[in-house]
Amino acid sequence: MKIRSGTIDSTAFMVALAALLLVAWLAYRPGIDGAFLLDDFPNLSVLGTNGPVAHWDAFWRYVTSGSADPTGRPLALMSFLIDASDWPAPASPFKYTNILLHLLNGVLLCWAMLKIGKRRGLRENQAATMALIGSGIWLLQPLFVSTTLYVIQREAMLPATFTFISIICWCSARNAFDVGKRTQAITGMMAAAWFCTLVAALAKPNGMLLPLLLAAAEATVLRDSDAAAKPDQRARRVSTTILLGLPIALLAVYLVQAWPVAVRIASTDRPWSVGQRLLSEPRVLASYLRMLWIPQMNSTGVFYDQIQASSDLLHPWTTLPSIIFISCLVVFGWLARQRFPWLAFAILFYFAGQLLESSFFPLELAFEHRNYLPAAFMFVPVGFWFTTPRAQSLPWRAAAVALLCLLAGMTWMYASVWGNLRLQARLWGRINPDSPQAQVFAAEVEAASEGLPKAIKTLRASAMRMPNQPEVALTLVDLQCRSGSVDPQSWQLAIHSLYLASTGWNNIANWLITSIPNATGERCQGLTISALQQALDAAESNPALTRSHGHDDAFERASAALHLANGQPQQAAAQFDALLADSPSESTAFEQAQALNAAGHPELALEVLNRFAALPNHADQGINMARLHAWVLRKQGFWRNRLYALHQSLELAVKVKTGKASDGRPLDIQSGSLHPVSPYQGISDPSTP
Repeated sequence: MKIRSGTIDSTAFMVALAALLLVAWLAYRPGIDGAFLLDDFPNLSVLGTNGPVAHWDAFWRYVTSGSADPTGRPLALMSFLIDASDWPAPASPFKYTNILLHLLNGVLLCWAMLKIGKRRGLRENQAATMALIGSGIWLLQPLFVSTTLYVIQREAMLPATFTFISIICWCSARNAFDVGKRTQAITGMMAAAWFCTLVAALAKPNGMLLPLLLAAAEATVLRDSDAAAKPDQRARRVSTTILLGLPIALLAVYLVQAWPVAVRIASTDRPWSVGQRLLSEPRVLASYLRMLWIPQMNSTGVFYDQIQASSDLLHPWTTLPSIIFISCLVVFGWLARQRFPWLAFAILFYFAGQLLESSFFPLELAFEHRNYLPAAFMFVPVGFWFTTPRAQSLPWRAAAVALLCLLAGMTWMYASVWGNLRLQARLWGRINPDSPQAQVFAAEVEAASEGLPKAIKTLRASAMRMPNQPEVALTLVDLQCRSGSVDPQSWQLAIHSLYLASTGWNNIANWLITSIPNATGERCQGLTISALQQALDAAESNPALTRSHGHDDAFERASAALHLANGQPQQAAAQFDALLADSPSESTAFEQAQALNAAGHPELALEVLNRFAALPNHADQGINMARLHAWVLRKQGFWRNRLYALHQSLELAVKVKTGKASDGRPLDIQSGSLHPVSPYQGISDPSTP
């Protein structure tokens, strides 16, 4: 790259940046042919839950339907409409958009580094070199293939987009302060610190960390060494304190309020406590840093459920060394703010970015995508080093190019795996022998591509090796049902796993319900309703499962479904009533009535709807997306319309079945007055969903 002394050749810079983007595109191109995975299905299927998103009513129902956290992540949901408006849909458009978003983020990161470099007093050619190398290493980092090509992780990419935009705006606002444009500067800082934070948080909650990330920059690379020589410095400092201090204070309040909730959820729904998670996360962070700085030829992909939590400081033995290592890094980052600002910025930005997902919140212990934003400035010290006099020789410049080419080659290899589902499943199954999810994923793909016998044999070995993992044993039962029968050994492995399981009560309940069709008729010999009842009894006798928050409703729902399948509609209806009284909602009443009607009991289904209509209105508590979604549905009359239509059809079904109206009056077919007034009457167009 030809650069004039002290200034930047803009053409050469743009050519270099374009070449970098082209290389990144070519490296990721093999992954476009890949398939949806795991969390993609439950999160993207909402695109077609109630038909295509083809009009404004459907749009508002869709963007407010998120339930991953209180924010609902509406911006991320909205972005998926770029690729599809219904479900099922092909995966390639989603992956294509993710890659383009990653390239955009690379450009924004390069721009942000360029801005910061200029504010640090670097010459334009130095700032350009630092920005190209620092952003290039991040852009071609193999670890981020599992973020970019995992469609649902667009939720992790969008906060990075708005964080980089925020840093660019913040630096521009700082420049405005330097030339005395106070109003313009404060407006720009407000947009950077408040508006970008709001938008980033609507993509994923870790966007709330944006003010803290700006504070990390302010404490290091944006720290003025000649503040006395610049005008309006007092106003800038006051503005910075207010604009960053207020959202950081709100973040602190949120963390304090979230602590007791996290402790409760971890104690009931996780196999570890919050304290054990806090002991474990330094090990996880140390492994992240190793993967970032020493990329591996093979990645564990999206599977980290095999990681064991630290039980104390010495078990496993890496716990205490990791805590010491991470603590020393953080302390060094703070103490080195003035002497080594670029290194301090990389350290403080990284750990500030990990504050939510790698702290006390009871999430899974590890995931690669959690590094996407925190590691954005991880390699800026490397780029800065290449601006020093000792790195100006041709061999060092060649080394920088070689490093980027090496990373691009590794990324291409990773992306090639992501573009081949069979290779992906086989490789991840081999790399993660102790991951139940990886073994199930590998067996499912193997069953579809190489036949059931081989997949069943492989998964049976995994079930015997992991006797406390119902996910493996129950999937083994599913695969055997596809072949026509379940053998006694596999069924005993399933029952045994339910006695030993420590988590997964909701998945178990859902499996029991979805297995009912296999247990009726002759679709799967060896699996009966009584066998499923035995499985439910085993789960309910497991204290580790029954201590979990919410297990009662899940198992009650499964029990009701089993009673209904076993020809015991009255018992099912009684359990449905209990569930509805405990958690009244239109969707629950609708599903229960549909289930009873499908089983041939419209009179019981009608009773469910009538009882629900008599219940007091149930309002969602707190300020969250679920409450807004419920308001949207009420405003549109969505459930009222559906419940009215269902009530009408049930009235007719009862009349046909009994020869009487639901209130016991004999039918007069010729009179045209065949039913009492529906409690859901009074809407303008009951046929419109």
